Amino acid sequence: MDKIPSPSASEKDSATEQPDNKPERAATSPSHAEGEPPGERARKPSGVRKQAEPERTEQELRDFAQQLRVDILRCTTAAGSGHPTSSLSAVELMTVLVRDHLRWDLEHPTNPSNDHLVFSKGHASPLLYALLRGMGVVSASELLSYRTFGSRLEGHPTPLVPWVDVATGSLGQGLPIAVGIALCGKFLDALPYRTWVLLGDSEMSEGSVWEAFEHARHYGLGNLIAILDMNRLGQRGETPLGWNASAYAQRARAFGWRALEVDGHDLAAISEAYAEAVQPTDTPTLIIARTVKGKGVALVEDKDGWHGKTLDEEQCKKAIEALGGVRNAVIEPHRPIAREAPEVHQVKPVDLPTYEPSEEVATRKAYGEALAALGAARPDTVVLDAEVNNSTYAELFAKAHPGRYFEMFISEQQMVAAAVGMSVRRKVPFASTFAAFLTRAYDFIRMAAVSRANLRLCGSHAGVAIGEDGPSQMGLEDLAMMRAVHGSTVYYPCCANQTAQLVAAMAEQQGIVYLRTTRGKTPVLYEAGASFPAGGSKVLRESADDRVTIVAAGITVHEALKAHETLEARGIHARVIDAYSIKPIDAGQLRAAVRATGGHLIIVEDHWAEGGLGDAVREALAADEPVLARLAHLAVRDMPSSGTPEQLLQAAGIDAESIVNAAERLIGVSATTDHGTASQPAPRPHSGKPGACATAMNPIQRLAELGQSVWLDFIDSSLLRGGELERRIRQDGLRGLTSNPTIFQKAIASSNDYDDLIQRASAPDTNEAILERLMVRDLELACDLFRPLYDSSHGVDGLASIEIAPSLARDTAGSIETARRLWNQVERPNLMVKIPGTRDGLPAIEQSLTAGINVNVTLLFSVSRYLEVVEAYFRALEARIAANEPIDRIASVASFFVSRVDAKVDKALDALPSSSEAQGKALRGRIAIANAKIAYEAFEHAYSGERWKRLAAYGARPQRLLWGSTSPKDPHYPDTYYAEALVGAQTVDTMTPECFEAYLDHGDPEPRLEQERAEAHQQLARLKTLGIDLDEVTRTLEDEGVDAFAESFDKAVKSIATKRRQDKAA
Repeated sequence: MDKIPSPSASEKDSATEQPDNKPERAATSPSHAEGEPPGERARKPSGVRKQAEPERTEQELRDFAQQLRVDILRCTTAAGSGHPTSSLSAVELMTVLVRDHLRWDLEHPTNPSNDHLVFSKGHASPLLYALLRGMGVVSASELLSYRTFGSRLEGHPTPLVPWVDVATGSLGQGLPIAVGIALCGKFLDALPYRTWVLLGDSEMSEGSVWEAFEHARHYGLGNLIAILDMNRLGQRGETPLGWNASAYAQRARAFGWRALEVDGHDLAAISEAYAEAVQPTDTPTLIIARTVKGKGVALVEDKDGWHGKTLDEEQCKKAIEALGGVRNAVIEPHRPIAREAPEVHQVKPVDLPTYEPSEEVATRKAYGEALAALGAARPDTVVLDAEVNNSTYAELFAKAHPGRYFEMFISEQQMVAAAVGMSVRRKVPFASTFAAFLTRAYDFIRMAAVSRANLRLCGSHAGVAIGEDGPSQMGLEDLAMMRAVHGSTVYYPCCANQTAQLVAAMAEQQGIVYLRTTRGKTPVLYEAGASFPAGGSKVLRESADDRVTIVAAGITVHEALKAHETLEARGIHARVIDAYSIKPIDAGQLRAAVRATGGHLIIVEDHWAEGGLGDAVREALAADEPVLARLAHLAVRDMPSSGTPEQLLQAAGIDAESIVNAAERLIGVSATTDHGTASQPAPRPHSGKPGACATAMNPIQRLAELGQSVWLDFIDSSLLRGGELERRIRQDGLRGLTSNPTIFQKAIASSNDYDDLIQRASAPDTNEAILERLMVRDLELACDLFRPLYDSSHGVDGLASIEIAPSLARDTAGSIETARRLWNQVERPNLMVKIPGTRDGLPAIEQSLTAGINVNVTLLFSVSRYLEVVEAYFRALEARIAANEPIDRIASVASFFVSRVDAKVDKALDALPSSSEAQGKALRGRIAIANAKIAYEAFEHAYSGERWKRLAAYGARPQRLLWGSTSPKDPHYPDTYYAEALVGAQTVDTMTPECFEAYLDHGDPEPRLEQERAEAHQQLARLKTLGIDLDEVTRTLEDEGVDAFAESFDKAVKSIATKRRQDKAA
């Protein structure tokens, strides 16, 4: 591909950074008559020195613009959908920006000094993707995958593409998010990056855009530059202002912005405007670029009715010919200015506030006090509030850490958007306002999930319990709203100590996390330091004689406890559950409680009856095999009014007296009604085998019902990008994925799927570094595809594993450093880093787990080494508890290899003398399974002891045994031989694609791991009497395994070297 040179560094500096050459403020052009197309009459900014530029370079730049137009047409016509005309209008704007002014380190999209480019008009994604192709980071073939299933080039941009910060497409969001990014650059990161935003003129009608204008002025964000693509036409006709640039400019100036008007197709004028915009200032800039929708394609130029429509193949062919045909030029943007980031202080243990059981404290106050404590421990914590910080108690953080508090005034959309922008910069943002007012920002919250943003929200003053303020201030739909957000976590604490712990936990969690707080003071129920993991609940009252379960959250927990006292006095024993984690809900606890109390269930919530706690509990009971329940659902059903909290709780039928009445009715009749409302019908049970659903399950899905997860022992580009992996997850029941050097070596050597990244590597890059980059790229996508499963399983499954270089198997320090680097590069919570369970690997495993890295311990062959791995896992969890770090999301597996043991032992048995031949034959194909069964026995023993119970109380999860190497090496054994023998609860079976298909076809799942355990011990004893030392066998297998993977790693490196040489020769 031909490379288009950027201006020299000296040229660029003289245009943008030398104070003696600072251009004067650009004059604005007069408004044009509506309908007049932009052209030579559009005035350029005056007083700006035009850069001297060779004619050849100018022509190359114009050719590049035409290349972008051709690629826009190619990808949209191939897709049969998209927005080509909206993309064509901004081509020159982006061409000049990328070559002359954008500072991007293409090889390191997360370089903290990179500029940020936000396509607020996300429907112009074809332009963005064409631009990325023109920078050499998207291949021609990938460009043509636009809008196809499995492609990361989606209809509107998302961060699946590494150079995209946030998802856009819901108009009016890009600029508000960019405000958050720019705030970080000016106040938190102190870095000179710029934030560029491409705006569409239709979205200038959105109120959120003007919230952003106001806040950018208020905070003096001179590092924020908005580019308005004023192409006149919206989706159904002309925009309100058409080509009236003067009107946009007057509005921007009224908001305190600098406004520059420019012909959006004049390369030199655009560059001059950008040069002025980047001059040091505290004033944000709006560049109003007069453009033509569909520019460059006569058929659609400035034509109404072409929005969101593509050219057919013949029209596309003619348009491409007119544009000069397909080109392959590459523009290289300037690298960012190298500046040292401000010192990042070490995260310290959080010294949370504590409260005595005798106290009454509002959970909203505990939120504020916990935030202030969190800010002292975590310098990456930032807080935003919508001018109610004296009600949400965010003011406590503002007073303690004023440099990291940002007031968003009465602009809830801007508050959430700025928090999303700060998440882009790896901050830990908390945003708070009244729960009722978050409804204004709901589309921003929804899109934050699409952006894969990490966002913590707090809604205070929830429910009728706020009292006299009345229904306009009562958050009554917030739980339903937040539960509906993809991958969200929803908490509703009832006590101050619980709130403080949840605030600290929120800082560590991924995705959208919502905390609901109560206005009034409530009794402290829990001891300080108690654990409240996501997906958990607390049983507050329980006995063996319980006849009804009461499930509550937040304010209604206290009403449930009052009701319990009354019911006890009347001889009715009730179980009270605090369902503080509304999403994910503690389905296991709830189902067990309902069964234990004869199916009698009361749900009580200070929320509308739809979408909140009641629906969460119903879904938990209806999942898998439904649990029959006679249900009373107490919730707010009539429009509330002003009154005292006590009066309003009673009027809504959610106070203690209402709970008592519902309990007595439930127990007194066989089919219930509650509070005048028909009860939820009992769901019908499934038929068929135990654990089977109403619809037939395949064998892989039935394994999951038995407690075993199946992970695929394979990865390649086509699996990830062709839709096959997603199909296996969705249809077949696949629950995870592992990779290793052998798998990657075969994938690289046998296909061209990785050639694009290999070709883009710079000369100084080592082949090893390129291999790691390839692995990281694939694992990022694998993690993203598994993320919904990871979220829905609460982190149990949906994990994908990447392996450190096998050469580090006996290098503890190198293993630790590499594990951390891979974890930080992939930056996905559902990644696992594979570390060999060698003697030198054990300290690396322990330290990595202690650092919060998910670890897949690989190459385990002996029970004795497995027990050492268990010890390392326990020590790591204990170290995190001692450091006040959460352990409820640490995921780990111990990969215990199977068939290789038989391959080695069978060979030794076959070599026995004839006198022992019969005994040897009886043990053939038996030792690997026996070894695995004894390992599973050790697992059960380790995870039933007191030491584990103490860890489990803090939310720890067992390190599951993962059966590796389960494909038979001996062709005489059935293809599912080991898979059938190793079925057991809390285990993982990794299967090759061939084994997976075989099991899907004719697998017969039954829990066999616990069977014939005594026989397993006897088989190992008989092996010893035959003179075969299993310990020696497993030591040899460990060494051979390390060497085999090292050899595969070396072959993969050599494959890359060969491809680089071939590419260079070509």
